[in-house]
Amino acid sequence: MGKIDVEVLDKRKMFYRNLLAGHFHKDLIRVILEESGYEVYPYGYESFLTPLKIKFEKGEFQKTEIAKKIRSTPDLLVYDNENETVELLEVKSTKWDRTDGGFIDALPKYQKYWNECILVMVLPAGHFFYAQRVSDLESKTVDFDMNKEFMWFEEIFTKVNLSTLYSYKKEVINFWGRNQARYEPLGTETRFNLFNLFEEIRPCSIDKLFEEQNKRNLISRKVFDETIKELIDEGRISEKEGKIQ
Repeated sequence: MGKIDVEVLDKRKMFYRNLLAGHFHKDLIRVILEESGYEVYPYGYESFLTPLKIKFEKGEFQKTEIAKKIRSTPDLLVYDNENETVELLEVKSTKWDRTDGGFIDALPKYQKYWNECILVMVLPAGHFFYAQRVSDLESKTVDFDMNKEFMWFEEIFTKVNLSTLYSYKKEVINFWGRNQARYEPLGTETRFNLFNLFEEIRPCSIDKLFEEQNKRNLISRKVFDETIKELIDEGRISEKEGKIQ
């Protein structure tokens, strides 16, 4: 019996685990876009050439320019039939618990071979769903700040409703095994968090408070408005002409 190559088995196992994470978040973004009225098609080579991707991972291909370009092919093609536009999306997921100081080690490849595509980031922190055109990102791999260097997903894909993103937030939390109470505040905790945030930035408009809240933790406008009403009814804050104090 030949000797088992443990290193190859470990790499293969890691490949499939990474493949699972990649497919989960790619399919999540696809569902969100399709639910919002976009047409979405698989584009990445691994969607139909998985055996070839394994060969790439195992180093069985020469690292030619064409091989590198194929390997970095974006995941999805998105068609907006209202504006008659198409976009290429590369979906990346990360278990970051913060929105700053992150790394995107593959960014140089996208900037070289697919500079026109959109990079989508999904992480269990802040607004959870971010996007930015690769051409608008600085040439680096570390210290990315999602709230400064990326846009919110729905700002680029404007048919996506914030409530839709919020409804799928729990899926991201569950995938990474994050604590529900920390990332999915309900009831009293929601009021407490919003009131504390308001104390930090008062006085401010309701819209400004909503924006600042979404930099820290994704919440739908419906849940936000309901919580603000509860705080007003409790007498903890007051509202006048669109401003709270």
